[in-house]
Amino acid sequence: ISGSLPALGVSLLTELVSQWPLSEASGQRDDQQGTNHLADNNTVLGAAGPSSMLPLSSLFARATAEYLSIADQAALRPTNEQTLMGWLYLTTLPGVGQTYYMVQKSHGALTAQYYIRLFESAGSYFLQYFQDTTTDRGNVGDAAGISISATTWYHVAATFSVINNRAARYVNAGTPVTVTLSAVAPAASTAAMQFGASSVNEAGSEWNGQLCGWG
Repeated sequence: ISGSLPALGVSLLTELVSQWPLSEASGQRDDQQGTNHLADNNTVLGAAGPSSMLPLSSLFARATAEYLSIADQAALRPTNEQTLMGWLYLTTLPGVGQTYYMVQKSHGALTAQYYIRLFESAGSYFLQYFQDTTTDRGNVGDAAGISISATTWYHVAATFSVINNRAARYVNAGTPVTVTLSAVAPAASTAAMQFGASSVNEAGSEWNGQLCGWG
């Protein structure tokens, strides 16, 4: 996760807040950029990753509501720019009406500062990046759903900037889906950030598959 865009010619690491390989066998997942380490809830185990460069990942079992979390930190609630990206793998696709959360940081009851999630609706699958429902900044999603399969690795990136009030979402570095947001600066959340579940405790919203290389 990064909080702002570096100047032209400056390394992306300059503004990188956290980077989680999610490669541990179990227990705490370490932040290799900073100290925003993730706590293991309900025993998230390790599994094979997408490539020789990313050989290990974290496996989330939906049936036992496994997720990773970190308490609120100022650096995890950017208000000007944000980029989130990482790898995902689905053990199963969402069933009818189901939602799987990759990451979320909530405001409270059913509202979020940001999240990335996959959900099923009327037989189609939608991958959505949402930025700040409290100030109604809007979301980036698919008008007619996306082509996505279980047991396949995908790279996902989502970004927003208040400079031009634009947000975008990418899959496998393809053509981005973009949206113009409302010209209101997003409000900061003090809730926990979670991988693999909704931090507003939406029942049955847990991820069912693997995640790795998030930052």
